Amino acid sequence: ERHAPADGPGIPPAVVDRRRQPVAEVARVYKETLAGQGWTAGDTQQMNMGGMQMENLTFSKGERELTVSIVRQDEITQVTLAVRQ
Repeated sequence: ERHAPADGPGIPPAVVDRRRQPVAEVARVYKETLAGQGWTAGDTQQMNMGGMQMENLTFSKGERELTVSIVRQDEITQVTLAVRQ
């Protein structure tokens, strides 16, 4: 299931995807796929709070910055991609 919210002034384009895979598996796929497309990995942040697991990945390519936010709660993993130029 994917959703693309409307863009507005100052709001970066974003895509939301919902999956059933664990956070670590989803993060691995994004890291491998984006590296293969020429993106350079930056910081990674991980957090566990109660029943919620979260991982934020950052990438850059030229002037663009990509943030991949992966959040798992109630056996659903939600991925949000946001690009800033």
